[in-house]
Amino acid sequence: MIGLFDGLHLGHMSAVNELLRCEGKKIVYTFNSATVFTKGARKLLMTDCEKREMLLSLGVDEVISEDFNDIKDMSGWEFLKSVILARLKASKIICGEDFRFGKNAHAGAAELKKYCKELGIKLSLVPYMCLDGEPISRQESGHFWRAEIFLRQTDC
Repeated sequence: MIGLFDGLHLGHMSAVNELLRCEGKKIVYTFNSATVFTKGARKLLMTDCEKREMLLSLGVDEVISEDFNDIKDMSGWEFLKSVILARLKASKIICGEDFRFGKNAHAGAAELKKYCKELGIKLSLVPYMCLDGEPISRQESGHFWRAEIFLRQTDC
């Protein structure tokens, strides 16, 4: 499973639940929050330590928290081939349908599908979850307090 996860809302929990149904080692690949820069101010919903502990408590076997600076200049293809396939030896990727990757977030779902097919990696794009007709995500809600509502700290 790949993503930033600056909090674990119900949409993220859907991806975690899918990961837990998979055979083999269950790995979450994420980034050290301090090394990721976004447009505008960003307030974390949980620390990297809290994120790691919560994921492990849910049944994830390993949480890899990468320094974003180590991969930010890679193309999407290079990232998948050298990190996900060669280093992590992943046979399946689980991520949100809005996942962006590669230098300057150049690649998205269409490229991910194409690359995974070429590399022989299974792919599961987790669809948006909605509440009151709005996607459950911090970016879409625009309000920190609203994002907190969607956090669930229990096993789903």
